[in-house]
Amino acid sequence: MESQKGQRKGKGAGAVKWVPPHREAYKANVDASMGKDRRRGVGVVVRNSRGEVRLAACKCIRADWEVDTTEAYAALYAMKLCWEAGIRRLELETDSKTTAEALNRRKVLNNYTSIFIHDAGEMEGRFDVISFSHVRRCANMAAHELARLALQFDEEKTWVRDFPPSITAVIEGDKPCHQLPRAELCE
Repeated sequence: MESQKGQRKGKGAGAVKWVPPHREAYKANVDASMGKDRRRGVGVVVRNSRGEVRLAACKCIRADWEVDTTEAYAALYAMKLCWEAGIRRLELETDSKTTAEALNRRKVLNNYTSIFIHDAGEMEGRFDVISFSHVRRCANMAAHELARLALQFDEEKTWVRDFPPSITAVIEGDKPCHQLPRAELCE
């Protein structure tokens, strides 16, 4: 079994749209959102190299977590969903630079967030290939929309087809993937 743990540094960091994973892998994009009354939303969308969605999920948690903690939880949540779906070759992207650096062991966190990073590190060994990278928000919009949608629910939602219209629109907008001139890159 081949193993490439966290080797890609910032791949896709300049992408304007979602970039497909390597042909034999899946890509999980994750994001978190902060709501009122301690509501935290996480969103995950998993796609293959053709941009076809394998699964999408969102979950609302009631917790007093900071943004980085919620982002780290989103990454762990995605890893668990992918593992349960039988995915063993995974590229995980987040628009949280702190989370990506912690998952790649380039940043040590000494707070509650470190629990989720530790659990993700423990789970990492189950995958044949796994990488973690940071992308701009505009290359992570499907997960962002799912994280916002999560705040509307009291329970976990998972889809393998018939995705919510707002997510379908973003996913369709990601196909085909294009790189725009540097002047047009998102902030």
